[in-house]
Amino acid sequence: MTVERIATRKERSDKKKSIAPYVPDVFRVWIHRIARHLEIPEGEIGVLLIDAAVHNEDCIRFFSAYYKRNFSHENSLFLGNEFAASIDEYIQITGNRDRFKVRVGKALYNRIGEFQIALGTPYLAHATHALIRYALHTKCIVLQIAPTLNYDALFNNAPFPRPHTQLNVSDLAFPKGSPTKSKKIKPENSIALSKDLKEPKTEIAKSVEGKLEGRSVWSILR
Repeated sequence: MTVERIATRKERSDKKKSIAPYVPDVFRVWIHRIARHLEIPEGEIGVLLIDAAVHNEDCIRFFSAYYKRNFSHENSLFLGNEFAASIDEYIQITGNRDRFKVRVGKALYNRIGEFQIALGTPYLAHATHALIRYALHTKCIVLQIAPTLNYDALFNNAPFPRPHTQLNVSDLAFPKGSPTKSKKIKPENSIALSKDLKEPKTEIAKSVEGKLEGRSVWSILR
């Protein structure tokens, strides 16, 4: 009697997984400049930014207004809310954008997956996009991976996305007409921007506004 054996392939614990979020072209410009400064591939810069953001307490706290399910970070537990704002409102998935492929290790992939579940989005790419956006807008995170980089130089002669804005938790967490709109939010659950979040300087934006009209975003890489 012959016994058939079914061969099963065992996945390596260190095998990397691919994620390819759609990100605005301007983010690719910023990432390109960081990669050129460190002389490493852009994909590796993406991984460093994601890893730094998802393990940053200020970042995790910043996104708590978007958590539809509970999310734990070290010794803190952030409670989810079914009326929490959609992460789509933060990442703005419209406009000129393209795939940005990153390959992350198993541990980081699982952590991003937990973050995705907390946000209540079916797309891992959206959660990854949110982390990249936060990291690029946060000076301490960028300087964490590139200590000698001139942060302001990222914005020179480059197009500008909308900057971080102060979150109004009650408006974001409870849509208009929601019966829970009037429910008071405890001060400890309110969200404030990290002191390290930095908006691009408006005077630089004005100086390049006319120059970039009608030009490809990649034409200003230098």
